[in-house]
Amino acid sequence: EIINLSYEKFDIIGNKYLIKAKKGILDSKRPNVVNMKIVEASLTYLNNERLIIYSKEAIFNKENFKTTFSKNVKLIYQEQTLESDYLEFLIDKNIAIFRDNVKYYNQDFEAFADIVNINLLTKEIDIKSKNQKKIKIKKNN
Repeated sequence: EIINLSYEKFDIIGNKYLIKAKKGILDSKRPNVVNMKIVEASLTYLNNERLIIYSKEAIFNKENFKTTFSKNVKLIYQEQTLESDYLEFLIDKNIAIFRDNVKYYNQDFEAFADIVNINLLTKEIDIKSKNQKKIKIKKNN
């Protein structure tokens, strides 16, 4: 068991990914994998904009920095917040995939969906549903 661990990586254009956890346990069968508890991660862009991710748990690969966040996942970027059961964060592919019970909100509206994909470079958001279900969007007053 490792207490207060952190890992840092820069992508090809210089954005910094930092992940920290209160506790981590190395996977005995997969030496590059760390099972983390009480996790905070951030992606700091060259223009100093930051997105921050919180979760109770994460499975982190030290080799490629692929991170699967779970339990109370929350991403905050400027005035926007995304929450979900799972988040697959693929820094090497510049994509974040939120799955299951996804809620996106800002001061103007809320949206509920099954899957939300974010391009981490362009910050474009793609909201999807499973089985052609409707995506629920509610405008705030």
